[in-house]
Amino acid sequence: MFRQFKTTVQALSLILLVSASSPLQASNSSKDSFLATLSSSEVADGTLVLVTIKTPPKTLADAVSVTFEKTIYPVYALGETEQESSFRAVIAVPFNLKPSDAKVEVRLGKSIEAQSLSLPIKIVDGHYKSEILKVGGKFTNPKKKDLAFIKKDIAEVAAIYRKITPVKYWTGPFAYPVDSAMTSPFGTKRVFNGEMKSFHQGLDLRAKVGTPIYAAAPGVIALARDMFFTGNTILIDHGYGIYTLYAHMSALKVAKGQQVGQKELIGLAGKTGRASGPHLHWGAIVNKNKVNPTDLIQVLK
Repeated sequence: MFRQFKTTVQALSLILLVSASSPLQASNSSKDSFLATLSSSEVADGTLVLVTIKTPPKTLADAVSVTFEKTIYPVYALGETEQESSFRAVIAVPFNLKPSDAKVEVRLGKSIEAQSLSLPIKIVDGHYKSEILKVGGKFTNPKKKDLAFIKKDIAEVAAIYRKITPVKYWTGPFAYPVDSAMTSPFGTKRVFNGEMKSFHQGLDLRAKVGTPIYAAAPGVIALARDMFFTGNTILIDHGYGIYTLYAHMSALKVAKGQQVGQKELIGLAGKTGRASGPHLHWGAIVNKNKVNPTDLIQVLK
């Protein structure tokens, strides 16, 4: 279990308090309270951390900003009471980010008089392993005629990930898209036919050809088509920069633009694209960063 830290900021001075049982917290002691907490003060690369912010009542979401590693993360409203407004940001710690002592910066207001908080966070090594796989030769050394197909795939997916839909479609923890064992974890270095090609940008779940695959959470279908490496692929936009990917399917049961609910049928498992056998590859993308999909279940509550 990671050690937990609590930080209190009062007036213009910063005082650090260490606690073994509370999440990292920073607050401004001015009359109008401004508080921010992290779900964990120590995280590995390729994982998620939540930033929860409390501000004076009637604060608008666009008045709050969260920055980590020079990236601004979208903020969404959690609720409103007579005493305070609550917001959250979902931060993706980039895969292969080197271990370091970093900071999450939270800002309230856009003027020169805006209030700001700085939350220390420790980045640790995820200790991801390697695995050796064998696939068809065309997937490790694509022919010239396939390169245009690959280029189109990359461009379309990148454009989708750049889109931040200001709607929170999900209402609670995500769910596994198929109830089966994991056969390959997130983050492993993939050695295809003896050549190191990439890291595993999701996790693999055991599934025979034709096994029903379900949406992990409510959202809108952002992509549903055959792609060179991932075969029959679906991308679901869950809002605020969060996407899930479902790959190598034998059949697609939804279309682009369609809204789906959690555990709604979206396709059938298969072995299309660069796959060594039938399974479901399930991926999670947060603000353009590939992260461990299990964090959508265990962290994003």
